[in-house]
Amino acid sequence: MVESGGVLLFFGEWGAVVGYDPTTDAWYGPLAARVGSPTLATQHGVWCGSTFMDIRYLHTADLIETARKTGRVATTPQYRHRWQRRLESAPPLERVKFAIMLHQQDVATRLLDEFLENHQDHTEALALRRRLEE
Repeated sequence: MVESGGVLLFFGEWGAVVGYDPTTDAWYGPLAARVGSPTLATQHGVWCGSTFMDIRYLHTADLIETARKTGRVATTPQYRHRWQRRLESAPPLERVKFAIMLHQQDVATRLLDEFLENHQDHTEALALRRRLEE
């Protein structure tokens, strides 16, 4: 996560970017920017990429405008609701990760317990269990 012009930008594993403006409680995205890891944040945007050949500039105002045009703007309760719907339709371990991300520890623990009943030696599930117990 980086801050650019008062907007917090979150970069996902698959090139998606989500912006959050805490002054207006507005979430923007997710948008498929395919920009790689953030390298340097400025007042108006973020330089992204890991090598000279793939470096790109993501302008924060462009991100917000694209999100508005595509109907991807939400308040925190709306954004949480969207994640809740994704949680309900995701594969078992993804559901656990979504619940952790939403700070729903009791839900994550219950889902993980259900998964581990049939997959006692699943490495990723056991690692998630240790994280929940921290």
